[in-house]
Amino acid sequence: MLHELLERQQRLDHTLQAVLVYSVQTMTDVPLLAHLHALQKTYPHALRIQLHVTRAQISDKSQMIEDMLSSGNLTIFADRVGKAVLRKVTEGMPGGNSCNVYVCGPPQATDAWYSDLEGIGYSKNNVYYERWW
Repeated sequence: MLHELLERQQRLDHTLQAVLVYSVQTMTDVPLLAHLHALQKTYPHALRIQLHVTRAQISDKSQMIEDMLSSGNLTIFADRVGKAVLRKVTEGMPGGNSCNVYVCGPPQATDAWYSDLEGIGYSKNNVYYERWW
């Protein structure tokens, strides 16, 4: 889905920007890291990634993560994604609370994020989610 969104941005609307907020337990738990790295190289002005590490030292970085950090489009935080993080990420987004937000994860997390997004003013019609597990 992210790849398709970025391709569309190149064709139709060069002002579109995607922010991927990724929550993982450890630095080695980042699925599709190579794909995200390739997308970031292909769309350097359209994709920002926030990596939130919940259970490990953020100093344990692979070379690929170091490369992504050096691009300036990856930021790493030692925290969990919650209402404060979602509020900060969505502040100033084009369209304000009417922009679309996609969340994916285990049911407990997606339910919490869905509720948090509603709590900061997002309509149910603009929050999409996918649960796994």
